[in-house]
Amino acid sequence: MPGPSAEFIMPENADNIGEETQPAAHVERSEVQACIINRTLIGFFLLGLCTQLPYAIMNTAANTIVGSFNESSFVATVYGAGNGATVVVKNVNAFLLFRVSYGVRFLANSAIMLSGISGLAFSGSFALAIISIVLVGASHAFGENIALGYLSRFDSQNVAAWASGYGLAGLLGAVLYVLFGCLISEEYSQDMRNLDKWAFISVVPAVVVYLVASLHLIKEHCGFPQQRTSTQRLLNPISTDNEATPLLENTTDILRVQHESHPGETPSALNNDLSSNEETNCDRNESICMLPHAPPTKKIKAFLLQIKRCFKLVVWLAFNLAIVQFCSYNIRVSAAKAVKKQNGTKCPELYASLQLCFQAGVFASQSSLPIHKIKRVGLLTAVMTINMLLWVINDWKPGGQRALV
Repeated sequence: MPGPSAEFIMPENADNIGEETQPAAHVERSEVQACIINRTLIGFFLLGLCTQLPYAIMNTAANTIVGSFNESSFVATVYGAGNGATVVVKNVNAFLLFRVSYGVRFLANSAIMLSGISGLAFSGSFALAIISIVLVGASHAFGENIALGYLSRFDSQNVAAWASGYGLAGLLGAVLYVLFGCLISEEYSQDMRNLDKWAFISVVPAVVVYLVASLHLIKEHCGFPQQRTSTQRLLNPISTDNEATPLLENTTDILRVQHESHPGETPSALNNDLSSNEETNCDRNESICMLPHAPPTKKIKAFLLQIKRCFKLVVWLAFNLAIVQFCSYNIRVSAAKAVKKQNGTKCPELYASLQLCFQAGVFASQSSLPIHKIKRVGLLTAVMTINMLLWVINDWKPGGQRALV
């Protein structure tokens, strides 16, 4: 009896071949995506760490910096110089550099960071030290601004990773400075200069880590929830009261996406369609319409709507942030005057120890963001204000050596 023909010989699991290979490919893809996620989380953690570390050591060393040049009454000047370029740098990044790639901005910021660190390590005069402090502060503000903008392209869990690194930098910077203070005598101004020199030289590797994290470790990936694309924003407009809605719409990018989706249509036709869609959305939702060929009056109106919407979204949080920052710097300056510095070696130096306590609190609060979110931020502002008043009252306490609050 002849055997069955070849066309009827089928493997028993023939129907499951596709089902077996497909999950295998899916598992491999999932592993690659998980690797990218972990790599990105580590990258943002290191980015936050290296952005804050030079600035944290500078703040911890504020009392020693002025003491090494026999200018002990200028502690507040160090903090003022460190924040003097903040407004300028952040506005330049927001309005002039928004079309510059993030890679170029990270490179530029690393150069500013290295210049400030080197200046503080080898400065021979108080004026040069102040200029270097301005550079370190500018690097801190610029790096923070770049990172927050870059984070908008990634999942929200990366914000927690960046914040944890940012908070740990303050703690690590204070610990490093305290350790150097234990190893190097601070009896004379030259000893203070040596302390500052080696403390800031130890931060130089952070610039290299900053570049590696920003340019190599962090990679944008596909397949995860991202910001809505330009096409999605056009097809599904949402209310401008939503905090997730971007303030600025890049019309050029929207036209480019539309042109890729409709290659047969001319740019002028696409622009007309976009104009009609945007005008409809503006009338219905008071959206922001920044069209390239819109009349000046409409552009001015759109700009004012942007300002109004932005103000409504951030005014309360901005007010609380301003009060907290004001209180924070007043407390630090008061801490520098808490007790008169005694001659002789101290391990650790008192002001650095107080900064260590301060940075420990910053790290604890920023690392707890994913665990517990405090909605009533006004309570924290009130506590901070009371704390500042206690320090100020203690600082002006009449007679003798001031006590610590």
